[in-house]
Amino acid sequence: MNPRTSIGVGCSEIDDKVRTVYELTAEHRRLRESSIAQHLGPPAKGEAIRTVEQQFGVRLPEHYRCFLESHDGWQGFSGDNALLSTAQILSGPAADWITELKGFQSGTALARGHVIMGSPYSTTVVFFDPVSERDAGEMDVVYWHDGELSRYPDFGAFLDGWADLLRKNIERERTRIRG
Repeated sequence: MNPRTSIGVGCSEIDDKVRTVYELTAEHRRLRESSIAQHLGPPAKGEAIRTVEQQFGVRLPEHYRCFLESHDGWQGFSGDNALLSTAQILSGPAADWITELKGFQSGTALARGHVIMGSPYSTTVVFFDPVSERDAGEMDVVYWHDGELSRYPDFGAFLDGWADLLRKNIERERTRIRG
């Protein structure tokens, strides 16, 4: 078991999952002839990570900390939706949009969640559900669009699920292209 996480997945494994999703996203966009670019941010500063933790009122789950320690955000993660950088979470249009969206979702899992993916132009978000926090600090990752669509036990599982979705979409695109 990796000492950084209690569930046996360390930062190198998260980096591998990120690389897989990045490559699959690039292939899917190539097949769809999409011009939407994706960009992984530089490593987040420790102070920025701690500030996000203070704002959320929790220690960030290890899988997500691993991601931020390598990449402070991922612009174009899913179309216009980004895995938000620490700066986007803390202030600016994305932070304002999160506050507004959560206000509309009073009484739901989204209202209490810690949003990590989205866009001010969308109602699709990904967030940590603090009610699901376990002893190791991991929390469920919820994919939400006008309601819960999917739930994953941690950020690594979310990346695995996203990779599976991309593989299915790539196969559909290849079938469409073959006619």
